[in-house]
Amino acid sequence: MKSITLSILILALACARVFAGELDGGGHVLVSIPLGTFADVTKTGVGLGGKISYQPESKPWFSIRGDLGYLSYESTQRPVLAGGYFVTETIRSEGFHIGIGPQASLTKGAFKAYVGATAGLYYFQTVISYPELAYYYDYYLTDTRDSHGALGGKIGGGIMIDIGLGPWIDIGMNYGYIKNGALHTVNNRRIKKDAQEFSISIGVFFFSPANL
Repeated sequence: MKSITLSILILALACARVFAGELDGGGHVLVSIPLGTFADVTKTGVGLGGKISYQPESKPWFSIRGDLGYLSYESTQRPVLAGGYFVTETIRSEGFHIGIGPQASLTKGAFKAYVGATAGLYYFQTVISYPELAYYYDYYLTDTRDSHGALGGKIGGGIMIDIGLGPWIDIGMNYGYIKNGALHTVNNRRIKKDAQEFSISIGVFFFSPANL
């Protein structure tokens, strides 16, 4: 988790350089759809992400891109006995991702198409909470379980559209593969399996004046 925190701080500093006009970057809403066996242990995730890119002056079609994302997967609920009363237990998975990789793009007028790939670090955890205790008794009880990190990557592309307001609209799609990213229960044992996902992002992207 310390690596994730450090990575977020580094990306935050990079975002500051974006707003200073030294790098390109933006933010987006993320929707992740688990595939294969990953869909057996989690459901659709929704969250926020950001990306930055560095474009060499000598290669305007090429850039190095860094991605950061947070996803909250759809929660499940079940009744449990606590203190002689039944309360609702909410189980929700969270995922964090940071990666870096190359990107190639082609610009035609107000449209920029791009393809790219990133590799990096994933971090997953399960958060268990009891909302009724907070609502009725102002008692906030949460527990974090099954925290684990994994290596993985994404490949995909998208299109950016200049709508004349400064930032460009950015729509992207990616296929992700995470090594040992999913936890399964087999014969009362927790084992790790590879995870796959398909994600869609919609947001805005800011270009520095030199790269427009």
